[in-house]
Amino acid sequence: MRMTFAVVAAACFAGLAAVAEEPPPIVNGGDATVHDIAGTSTLVTVVLKDTGAEDKNLRILDVYDNYFVVLSQDKERTAYLFSSIKEIRVQGGKVDTKKFVFEDVRTLRAEEQKVVERAYARAQEIFSATSDNQSLKMHAAALLAINGDQAARDYLEQLAAGNDLKTALDATACLFLLGEVTLNKALLASGLESGNRKARAKAAILSGLLGDHSNEGYLMTMLQDRVAELAKPAAWALSRLGNRDCIPTLLGMIVELSEEKGEGAIFALSRLDGPDVAEQMKLKYDTAVGEMRFRIAQVLYNIEDPMGRDVLANEFMTVPTLAERAALILAREGHPEAMQFLRSRLDRRFDEIEERLVFRAEAAAALIEGGDPVPIAVLQELLRFDRAPVTVRVCELIAELGKRQLLPITQPAIENSTHEIALAACTAAIAIANPNDFREKLIQSRM
Repeated sequence: MRMTFAVVAAACFAGLAAVAEEPPPIVNGGDATVHDIAGTSTLVTVVLKDTGAEDKNLRILDVYDNYFVVLSQDKERTAYLFSSIKEIRVQGGKVDTKKFVFEDVRTLRAEEQKVVERAYARAQEIFSATSDNQSLKMHAAALLAINGDQAARDYLEQLAAGNDLKTALDATACLFLLGEVTLNKALLASGLESGNRKARAKAAILSGLLGDHSNEGYLMTMLQDRVAELAKPAAWALSRLGNRDCIPTLLGMIVELSEEKGEGAIFALSRLDGPDVAEQMKLKYDTAVGEMRFRIAQVLYNIEDPMGRDVLANEFMTVPTLAERAALILAREGHPEAMQFLRSRLDRRFDEIEERLVFRAEAAAALIEGGDPVPIAVLQELLRFDRAPVTVRVCELIAELGKRQLLPITQPAIENSTHEIALAACTAAIAIANPNDFREKLIQSRM
């Protein structure tokens, strides 16, 4: 029996909850119980006893004597009686240890709302003051349009329909963040055929985001380009389009010397997934060395093959040149040794060079995602560095984390006189306030 949260309160407390019952069995979860899964990010499918109907993509919030409460992807709370459930299936066969934070379903507190309102106001200031940097002006317009500013949306739509190819593509990318963008196949085709590499890369990315299959042949050719600036976005786009014909080329890319091509192959192979990808990764792993071996391990980890986690934890965590990167991956799932490794790195003295500052930001973010809130202070400290590459990266990480407790630390950066930094901070704050719309599309659009 599936019930809304209000109904279960009436039913269970009217007498059904008098005697504790045995919870339904867990399938594909190893030895985990429903109590182990409750409160984590584990996605489950609930199978009803009488009809065999399946309710998918649920997170278990709480477990009581004879029922449990779940949260759907639509942020709706529902309760199920134990007696009505045949089984609970763990999706992907993996029980997450990371705790699920039930913050996305509550409204902003007054102090949080003030930060978001200031972010919109600052975006308006930058939009009005920026005339010599159209890219920043479009960025500001996108933030304003999220808040219902029709003039800002009209501005972007006008640019998207204009004759300047690069500007039209950039404006279309901004409109994607707002949702309901009209697919302009002619624009994407012009971009892919352009002699401008940046335009071609942007058109490829948009083809993937907007689901435009009409130029897959061109993207396949672009994937084989020796220039990583073109091959990487082509890999990214083709995998988003579900094109499995590109897998042989991706298998070659993942062992190339180019770091950028390697990153593109990791993303694409991970997204395409499947037994064939897992098999090819394992075959290549035996003959690969160093960086290429690490890339293959990342793919295996991303597709949830047990070998990926095993080699990252037991092999690469012991390799000095790769230990930090392995720890960044594992700490996000709450891996104890990886988290302790990153904590020790954050405690060390460090040179204030961009590379190390960015690592500190990424280490702090990985620990926060893994369930340790203490490194929020590290992100706050890094936002004080008046270096755009560092502070912008910190803001990107804050947006990706999407945690409400991070909103206050964005406020000083929102007031930064450098427009690039201020807009990055505004974006982070607004993304946290709009987790299911803007933030999701923002993450999707980042390559």
